[in-house]
Amino acid sequence: MERADWREKLKLLALQICERNDFELFDLEVITSGRRWLIRVTLDSVQKAVTLNDCEAVSRELSSVLDAEDFIPHSYTLEVSSPGVERKLRNLKDFERFKGENAFVVYDSFSEKDKEGCLTGKISSVEGESIEFEKENGVKSTIPFNKIKRAKLVFKFGK
Repeated sequence: MERADWREKLKLLALQICERNDFELFDLEVITSGRRWLIRVTLDSVQKAVTLNDCEAVSRELSSVLDAEDFIPHSYTLEVSSPGVERKLRNLKDFERFKGENAFVVYDSFSEKDKEGCLTGKISSVEGESIEFEKENGVKSTIPFNKIKRAKLVFKFGK
């Protein structure tokens, strides 16, 4: 089986098992380090928090199917987890979902007055293809989504 083929089959199986257990497949990574392979499956849910028991259940089911089908060409370690409190924000839907939360954003500069390239602030609004952030000092910045390189939620203690 070609490299891309087994990865696509892995993704399809992970998607099916996540859906069967009422979760979204947030991310699927195959990470190699020397001879070590790690398959990291990240679950998400809009309706409920992802618990350790949920991760264990999906891990057991996926592991069982992967063992039975035996199509991955290397030995590997399977890891199933949630995105965590400092989750990646990958699309406009994520920014909309977490309005009111604090985020750290790295972006391409897009104007002469805003050369900073990164900010931490509360997600105020999502309008069309732009996201407005409010920094702790009250200053608001609007960043076009297509200029965002990476973003993640920022956990604040005592919230």
